[in-house]
Amino acid sequence: NLPPQSYATVNFIDPSTASTASVESNASRPTGFSFMAPLGGKGTDEAFPTLNLYEKLTDIFQRDYRSTLHSVPFEHLRTGSAGSIDRLPIKTILTQSHGSNNNGSGDVPWGGTSGTVAASVSDPAEWHIGPYCHVYIAACESLDQYRNRVRPALQAFISLIEGAASSSSNRSQNNKGAQSSGNYSAHYVIVYAPIRGKKGDGSSSDKDKNEGLLATNRLGGAIASRLNQARRIASAGAKDIPNGSLHSISSAYTSNTDMESDDFSAAPPPGPIAHSSKVEKEIYKKFTSDFPNGKICILSTLMDSVDDSSVASTSPLKNQEWNGFLRMLGAAVVNGFRDRCRRYDAELRRLDAARANGNQVTKGLLGRNNDNVNNKAKFDLGHFFLVKESLAFTFEQMQLPAEALLQYEELRAFLPQTSGDDLSFRETEDEKKKRIKKATKRQSGDFDEGATALAIVGDTIGFRKRLRSVTDIGIVEQTILQYLYTRESNLLFQMKAPVEILQRSNAFVQVMYKMKSNGLGIIELRKLKDEEKAQRKLDSEQWALNFCWDVKCATDNYFTVLRINQEQKVMEFSFSRIDQEDGYDDDDNAEALPVDPKIETIERRMASKVGELLEFARLRFLCLGDAHDSFQNPIRIYSHTFPSDLMKEWKPWTSEPEMTEILDIETLAPSKGILIESEKINLLDGVFESELAYENRYLQIAGAVARCNRLAGRRRLSSRFQTQMAEIYMKRGNYHAATKALLPIVDVCATDGWDRCHFWHLFRLACCQRKNGKIPAYLNTLTLCFGSHLEGMAPRAAAGALQRDFEAVVSHPQVSQLRLGISSFLETDLTVEPTSGGKSSMLLSFVRKKLLKSFCKVGEQVLVKLTVRSYLPNPISAAEISLLLVSFEKYEELFHNRELVSVDDAFAIIRLDGTPTIAPGDNTYEFKWTPMSTGIFTLSTVQMKWNHGCFHYDSAVLRKPLSAIEVQPSDPTQTIELNPLFLIPGHVQQVRITFNAGSDIIEEGTVELVCSDGLLVVPPNFDPSDDNWVETCSVDLPRCDEDGIIVLTTFVKSRFIKPLDQKLRLPTDDGNSSATAVQAMQARVTTSYRHKGYNETDSPSNEIPCMITTLEATVTTLDKPAFTVDECRTYSYSEDKLLITTLLHCNTPVPFSIKEWEIELPGLEVVDGGDMNKKLFIHPIAEGEQLSLAFTCSYVTDEKEKEEGDPVLKIVLQDEFGKTFDQVLPLDLYFFYDQMRKDKEFAAASSVDAVLTCSDSEGLVGAPVTFFLEIDTTNILQRKDESDIVLLYKFISDDTDWIIGGQVEGYLDSSTSKKHSLQFIGMPCCPGVVKSFPTLSVRYVTSEEDSAPLTVHIKQPDFFKSLSFVNHMALAYPVEFE
Repeated sequence: NLPPQSYATVNFIDPSTASTASVESNASRPTGFSFMAPLGGKGTDEAFPTLNLYEKLTDIFQRDYRSTLHSVPFEHLRTGSAGSIDRLPIKTILTQSHGSNNNGSGDVPWGGTSGTVAASVSDPAEWHIGPYCHVYIAACESLDQYRNRVRPALQAFISLIEGAASSSSNRSQNNKGAQSSGNYSAHYVIVYAPIRGKKGDGSSSDKDKNEGLLATNRLGGAIASRLNQARRIASAGAKDIPNGSLHSISSAYTSNTDMESDDFSAAPPPGPIAHSSKVEKEIYKKFTSDFPNGKICILSTLMDSVDDSSVASTSPLKNQEWNGFLRMLGAAVVNGFRDRCRRYDAELRRLDAARANGNQVTKGLLGRNNDNVNNKAKFDLGHFFLVKESLAFTFEQMQLPAEALLQYEELRAFLPQTSGDDLSFRETEDEKKKRIKKATKRQSGDFDEGATALAIVGDTIGFRKRLRSVTDIGIVEQTILQYLYTRESNLLFQMKAPVEILQRSNAFVQVMYKMKSNGLGIIELRKLKDEEKAQRKLDSEQWALNFCWDVKCATDNYFTVLRINQEQKVMEFSFSRIDQEDGYDDDDNAEALPVDPKIETIERRMASKVGELLEFARLRFLCLGDAHDSFQNPIRIYSHTFPSDLMKEWKPWTSEPEMTEILDIETLAPSKGILIESEKINLLDGVFESELAYENRYLQIAGAVARCNRLAGRRRLSSRFQTQMAEIYMKRGNYHAATKALLPIVDVCATDGWDRCHFWHLFRLACCQRKNGKIPAYLNTLTLCFGSHLEGMAPRAAAGALQRDFEAVVSHPQVSQLRLGISSFLETDLTVEPTSGGKSSMLLSFVRKKLLKSFCKVGEQVLVKLTVRSYLPNPISAAEISLLLVSFEKYEELFHNRELVSVDDAFAIIRLDGTPTIAPGDNTYEFKWTPMSTGIFTLSTVQMKWNHGCFHYDSAVLRKPLSAIEVQPSDPTQTIELNPLFLIPGHVQQVRITFNAGSDIIEEGTVELVCSDGLLVVPPNFDPSDDNWVETCSVDLPRCDEDGIIVLTTFVKSRFIKPLDQKLRLPTDDGNSSATAVQAMQARVTTSYRHKGYNETDSPSNEIPCMITTLEATVTTLDKPAFTVDECRTYSYSEDKLLITTLLHCNTPVPFSIKEWEIELPGLEVVDGGDMNKKLFIHPIAEGEQLSLAFTCSYVTDEKEKEEGDPVLKIVLQDEFGKTFDQVLPLDLYFFYDQMRKDKEFAAASSVDAVLTCSDSEGLVGAPVTFFLEIDTTNILQRKDESDIVLLYKFISDDTDWIIGGQVEGYLDSSTSKKHSLQFIGMPCCPGVVKSFPTLSVRYVTSEEDSAPLTVHIKQPDFFKSLSFVNHMALAYPVEFE
């Protein structure tokens, strides 16, 4: 049984439902009126069989769709923007047909009772109970039945509703009064339900066909009678239905020929109709053509039984049909809603025009014309209220609470005493007295306390009924305001706007409080006595107090449901948790559940509004205390008197607690947790029995105000109430509760910068804690009483008293068990003086601070300055000041584990000598430290011991960069020396290794000898004659003190020297290259040593790790032979003779001379007198000098000689001591011999001979060089079947040495000419002597797609010198950065 404003009403007309059937809507539907009864006479009409389709349709609608439409599109009436209604509940009502209804009312055009929901209502204040649209259920079996029975009935029905709506619209436009039927709706939906009969059931018998015309005549007469009845219902000013209407009566009288020939060529629309039979499609087309203004849908499955297995309840066809029906129903409801709002707007404008004319109704009831006002429009505010609210109900029915709320807000502005949300008074006293006197005579007494109860619970039907009996709405304005508040709150709950509800509650309670206090009410209107006025004042105070507390309890319940739905911890608003402040709860181990940020935002905003309400309630409670005669308000006394405890002497501190009252606020709470309905208490029960009871209740209210404001972010306002509570507790001697109240205040003042207020609250907190016996808490407060921001705020006497307590507390033995952190009464600053390595800074990610590192060496003294600034008024004597140095790895580990630095974690502790005195102001101290170990050490903590108290100033917590000292290894003074300086290849030589410790202390070490490929070494102290030669060996060094020397002797020999081609990484015969490192023996000494000052330290040797260094020395053999051939060239000056020159290079560090030489050239021999080097004997050659040798040779024809060996030069070297060395030097004449072989092969047949020449013999890398190629094709044999010789040539280069360009590919015609000259460009790619050149490929073209390769004999240049760039011309100019 929901109120009418909770759903939208839809009227159903079903001729197939019998009048005797028990038909109800899905929301307790009432019985309807008979619409088509005259068409069938009394009883059941045979034209419409009893199928009860309405009951089937509503059952499915309720069961499958919960009588709700979803996602209904609509257009916003004010803005015109498109929107969607998420869910729209529908209430269905049935206008019965075929039933005898003798109680038809003239107000209903289609014959019904005005008491039904579907009846027309002449009062605009009741328009909201009418239907938004009509749904006509038309069951039809054949075209004949449609023409003879269904269509005439539908035309009559639609003509009536359109005529009624047109009459209503005309009356509204002509301002013919308020009796226009505004709930008429001309929008309709026709549900076509096909009747699928079986053979032989008589559904299409010949009898029906023969009697079609007779039935048509009967229907026509009935329709004409019904139309006349509808016209009589309309008012005298209504216009006739136009003859051209699509649904006029004339369209029902058509000839049989016209009906039979009425056909449609258009194809049926897609959807459910596409699955119907041919007859059903034709009937559907008839519906669409005859009734274009309506919405036509088909429900073919409606006739199927629920138990019928042929159509499942979830069949796609049924879903498709119902989706279409619901979509059309939603569109019809929205259209009816738009028309109704348009009529509301016209009616409200008419009423507002009467208000603008200044006319007031004088007598008569609402909703009826007044015969004594000369037919002149009068303004009745009560009637306007009801009409406006009826429009709000309409918006609420359409699930648009925001629009409904807007109507109430506009309606509030019309009230005589209020304007807008501020609810400010605007009526004068004279106007009020005159209005009260006038209304007293008219008041009938119907509007009593019952109306107020209806307004509180929001009973719209009962309240509107009572309101109709009121002649002057201003007299009952309190009840009206209460009713508006209830309705608006209900709408805001639908909008899920709890913050707005609290805001309106705040405004409502204030205006109601003013109205009740000023005596404006409905119970008593006569003049009150002074006692009665005082009592009324007290009643208004109590009402406002209880109202605010009820809102607070309702908010608690709202948060309970909100948090339970989110599966989170409940936020307790009740006063049972007021004393448990944030961060100081008794249950410190309770782990809070995560809270949704959206819920936190809602809680914060709601807490702000609840705080304002409770502040108003607190003021009302104070006023009640002021009005009580049994005692003077104690809260007022506390607010205007100086604390009594400060008027007494400041006694020395003792550790014994001093408590005069143990009573806490928890004893006053009935239970912990959120207050539910059964736990609500009357705030005024027993409050005025004593001052203590009044104070306790005030503390509960003030605590709730403070907590709400703190949750809302109003920390200063919350602190003001907590300060007042603390003073009350302190006066009563409850220092425990006073401490809990003051602790959050201290934090607020510290962050907000209220320095003077901060010290005052700290001082009052110290006054409480010095008496409760909790030493750690009091010590923490004392450390906060002194600081840079409080230096000029604290009176000297108060500061001195607090310091005396400070000294007494730190002298207590219990303090020694505490690790005290950074305290504001002292400030420290560490500075590292410049060191040899300088400083650097970097960002330390894990602490998010800047790290300042100072670099020093092991053994270097580091000076650290500590500046201590004291804010105590008197000097103190510290027992010890020390600096804790922690290794960087340990410091990072402690930080990640969230552990504090202790003495056990320190790598080194530097202490000041003696007992330093810390005077007020700046004090400077110096720490000296000589590191003996490498690593990074952070200046972690400054530790200051004062009596039993030990204060730690951790650098990670201070808002300053973190300082660290990176100790690097000291420069080793050790040396190693190898003799001799180099090794001669092929000889065994003695090598001496000398190690000098210098000023270092060598704990241990090793000597490792490593030989390269080709060298072998004998371990020290082994015989070189034995088989002890190895490539690697190691020897341990003994411990050595300062200036110690160790000498080791060994032997080294060279096994062989790699050939020159391998040393130069030249390609070998297999195409690979060989590379060998320079032969050398390396002596590597690794030692673990300490600084020479290590013996002067007191640290054990195993605690300071040793430094490690590595020394290396190398002795090498000559990386090349004593003499090497730099160049070897050949020069032909006759057909059988040539000159061969060689250029020798000396590589020895000491001069050598050539004692003798011999050259061996296969295929060549030195002619007599051909050796031109006789004067070079016994000529010393120094390192780096070159010696040129020249020989004249001739070709040898003996084939055997030509195949012997490779070309070499054998020399005998002699040093300055006469020792000789034999050396065989290979000569690079391979290209020469290869060219000789090619020249011999040029005589081969079918070959091409080519000579490649270069324009220059040398050039720069990347510089173009011109190549010329002479081609001889004489040796090419021509084929018999071809007359032309066409050759395809192509130059090939691997791009390693040359990049070629130009005409590198083309055709040669050798038919007429055998000699060809070609030219192309090449660029060298790398510097050096280039001996490879582009090659030539020639193919014999036999056809367009085929060619045969030819042998090419090409003669190339000997070499090309590619020079690299020595210098480069460039211009430098400055660039200015933006």
